[in-house]
Amino acid sequence: LGLVAVASGPAIDFYDLELVSPQPGLRSCQFLGRHPSSNRPLESDACELAFDPHDSGLLVAGTCSSAVVLMRLRRLAPAQLDQPGTVMAQRTLSKELAPADGAAVEALRFHPSQPGVFAAVCAGRVFLLQHGPGILASAEVCAAGPARSVEWCGDLLARGGANGRVTVWSVHANLLDPSSPALQLAASSDLVCELAPPRAASDAATPAAAAVTALRWVRLASVGAGAASSTA
Repeated sequence: LGLVAVASGPAIDFYDLELVSPQPGLRSCQFLGRHPSSNRPLESDACELAFDPHDSGLLVAGTCSSAVVLMRLRRLAPAQLDQPGTVMAQRTLSKELAPADGAAVEALRFHPSQPGVFAAVCAGRVFLLQHGPGILASAEVCAAGPARSVEWCGDLLARGGANGRVTVWSVHANLLDPSSPALQLAASSDLVCELAPPRAASDAATPAAAAVTALRWVRLASVGAGAASSTA
C-alpha cells in the first residue's frame, strides 16, 4: 500500500509515502483519510501501531484501554487522476488483553517468519497472539515480573522488564486451526538467558528510571565487518 499510519487520539490518519511539493522547497506526504470516522472512534486513544510484515493490508492498533484492534486496509482509486485516492479501513477483530486493569498496550511486535503471530505488552504482562480468519486468540507468556517492552530475536522473544533487566525466551505455541479453532491458544515459554542491567540502572531510585522501554534486534551479517541487516 505504501502508507504512513499516524495514531492521532482515538483515530488513525493515513498518508501516501510518495512525496509531493505543495510549496517551493517544501515536501510532504499526501493525506489519504482517517479511520474511524468521527462518529465511530476507537474505545480509547491508539497508543501503538504495527503493520503485519506478512500481509501489508493488515494493521494492528493497541489502545490505551488494553484493546488490540485488527483493521483490514484497502486503497481506493482516486476520482480524478491528479488526486491520491483514499484509504478505507475495516475493523475486523478486537480483543481486550487486560480488561480488569484497563492498561495501555505498550508494544506490538510481529513474528519475523511466522505469519499470523505477534507479541504484545499490556499491564506489565507479555502476550502471544494469533490472528487469522475469524481468530484473534491470546496466551500469556514470559512471566517474570512487570514487563515494559518486547522484541523478536529470530524465533526467540526478548522481554524488557520494569526492573531494567532483559530476558530472552523460547516460546512454544500450538497454533489454532482456522477451520476448527479451539477456544484458547495454548503457549508456553522457557527462559534462555538474562541480561543484567548496568550498575547505574540497577541502583536507580525509582523503577521508572530503570525500566527497559524499548528493544530492537539486528543480525550481524559479518561479525567485525560492521555490516548488519534488520530481521524484525
